Amino acid sequence: MLNLNINYRIIANPFIAYVYVNLIVFILYQLRWSNLLPKLSTELVYFIFFTVYIMLFIGLLSIKLAIIPKYKPINMTHNPFKVIISIIILIIIEFIHNNGVPLLLLINGIKYNYMSFGIKTLHVFILTFISFYAVYLFHLFVSQKNKKILLYVIILCFYPILIINRGALLIILTSIIFIFLMNIRGLKLEHFIYIVLFLILVAYGFGLLGDLRHGNENYFISISHPSKEFFDSHIPKEFLWAYMYVVSPLGNLQTTINDVEISYSEIEFILRCLVPDFISKHFDFNKTPLIQIAPELNVATMYGAAYASMGWLGMIFIFIYMILIVLLYLIFLPRNTPYTISGIALLTTLIAYTFFTNMLVFTGMIAQLAYPILFGYLFRVGRDKNV
Repeated sequence: MLNLNINYRIIANPFIAYVYVNLIVFILYQLRWSNLLPKLSTELVYFIFFTVYIMLFIGLLSIKLAIIPKYKPINMTHNPFKVIISIIILIIIEFIHNNGVPLLLLINGIKYNYMSFGIKTLHVFILTFISFYAVYLFHLFVSQKNKKILLYVIILCFYPILIINRGALLIILTSIIFIFLMNIRGLKLEHFIYIVLFLILVAYGFGLLGDLRHGNENYFISISHPSKEFFDSHIPKEFLWAYMYVVSPLGNLQTTINDVEISYSEIEFILRCLVPDFISKHFDFNKTPLIQIAPELNVATMYGAAYASMGWLGMIFIFIYMILIVLLYLIFLPRNTPYTISGIALLTTLIAYTFFTNMLVFTGMIAQLAYPILFGYLFRVGRDKNV
């Protein structure tokens, strides 16, 4: 079998993840499957490739200097069954509070606002802990080859499906893919094929869930304005959901660059682009509206709000800030604990999804990244006591 000889420290590296994700998005954008997508300006193309070059350099340097912890199998340190049962009990409490399961409510044609689901603080804890724990358990599964552990992972993955939270599901699945790639060390052709097929399945399911959530299979066609190139490709319309969600942030960024009136507000830039949203939401400040290609497609990569508040300088600042965040996380993440690799996988996922929105201020992602640090230090304390 052909070995592609791609080192796992290149694939699951937060710096290099920025490189290949941005290049993939840029290439997909050139397909122009929607008439809504504007032509990318020379300045934006230069910015994309400049930041890609910088991240590639830092990523390769991080491998040479061993900044990224090496992948290691892990052993079981506690009984996952008890944790799973506790999580299920909390989920049942949420469903009772909600008077039903969101997915089943929509399937049965009951009008329901899925955005209102959950018991505020409890919901944030459940969702973020499930994401972290599913990634940790998958690492445990590939280490121990215990099928019962894989069953636990599948159970946890059903939660975001039941509450129709595609974003949370994608974060889990992406992090799991990174764990898988780290575990196999060398990327073989068969693994590459499996991953591509898996991504195709996820993209199709993403579209099906989108149609179900809106109760109209032609809903997205009406808002995404597919181009002649898309119809000529004879690709099932369900894939248009995934395509537009991947490329529309770049389209929104370009539209914002073209048409926004920059506020040049340092306060807006700091609170909107750098401060976690669970803190910034308590401050009253003006948010310069981003210019969107469609009202339903409302994100503009990590850089949209930065440009709206500080122009190109804002985009440069937030790029540097992202690099500092990654380096600080790698410094504080305890090494050689059962949770280290989960932290690396989640960190890589965070950077990978900065093409979509500003994950650096997203409370849900910040909490997920905190668990590997917290449990890593607790593991160290417990280990030191037993010495």
